[in-house]
Amino acid sequence: MKKRKNSRYVIRFILFIVAYAAIMVYIRLDNPQAVRLHFLRQWREAYLVRVPHQPESYVRMTPTLSPRHFETTSEATGYGMLLLVLGQRQHAPNVRRDFDRLYRYYLANQIPGSTLMQWRQSNWHSQPADSRTSASDGDVLIAHALLLASRVWDEPHYREASLKLQADILKYEVNPTTHLLTVGNWAKPKTRYYQLLRTSDVIPYAFDAFYHASKRPVWRQIGRDMMARLATLSRQNRDGLIPDFAWATRKGTFPVVGKTVATAYDGAYYYNACRIPLNLAGYSSKSARAINLKLLNFFKKARYIGAGYHLSGKAIHRYQSASFDAPIFLAVSKLPTAAKSAHSVLFTREQYIFSGHLPINNYYDATLTIMALLFQTGEQNY
Repeated sequence: MKKRKNSRYVIRFILFIVAYAAIMVYIRLDNPQAVRLHFLRQWREAYLVRVPHQPESYVRMTPTLSPRHFETTSEATGYGMLLLVLGQRQHAPNVRRDFDRLYRYYLANQIPGSTLMQWRQSNWHSQPADSRTSASDGDVLIAHALLLASRVWDEPHYREASLKLQADILKYEVNPTTHLLTVGNWAKPKTRYYQLLRTSDVIPYAFDAFYHASKRPVWRQIGRDMMARLATLSRQNRDGLIPDFAWATRKGTFPVVGKTVATAYDGAYYYNACRIPLNLAGYSSKSARAINLKLLNFFKKARYIGAGYHLSGKAIHRYQSASFDAPIFLAVSKLPTAAKSAHSVLFTREQYIFSGHLPINNYYDATLTIMALLFQTGEQNY
């Protein structure tokens, strides 16, 4: 009886491996566009939700859908707008319609007196206490998505909206002394948070796009200075692990301690810093390549990538998360041929995230997975 049971497990395992291999061959060799469309359709069905009685949509971040109690953020709105406009190049149906619904949601949730977006919305029926608080990463993603939309759909009003948002980012979310993005408009001068850097805010593609659209040299300076801070953090430990948050003053750059902002792992490579390989993948600067290569060399030596790491290299969680794996997959896929070959074990190993359906109850895993797929086409700035 035991032998028969073991045989069933062996057969199931073999069938799983065969199915997995077939999917991998399909992704890599057969029709990558069909795979992107398949995952994009799943994401839209699971996470894009119509606002009741309004011509708007929002990106669901909660595990379950409830029209009376929900949560979404400017970050989610920005990623949603970005992946929809990138989906246009994959010929996905009705993406312009859905983009405009998210765009109207952004307009309906701007901070009074500015074009910045309120960082969080959590209840239909009352104005949240943080309705005047912004998050810089969300505003950058929205402004970038609007610029791309103005090009792909040849609509000047998207460009104008982006330029206005860029101007407010410079006005309310930049420290003019360090030339770095602050974490949001709540990080006021003369407070310690004015010197706080969220490392996932280093998005060089967006800063380049803002410079070319606005012709304001400050965006180039912001891009250079933020990349320099990231490179400093990368050099501070042998594995190149970068923390979620760091103090960035005129005197230096160093990781924060836990619970400075959000979690006990604020000073670790965690659910913000995990986006760094995605933000830098394929970007044409020596510094960006060096930062990503150092990270890839560390992860290549591990049996698998855990969900978070202390800067010492010790894993925080042993389980895997697509939020960490998808950016690594993209970073490897964007390497030059010789370097990609040297990291082929990572490229193969991280493809497990495409072996089934997108998760329907984990917005972050699902979103970074689809962003990695769409960024593979190299159209972050088309």
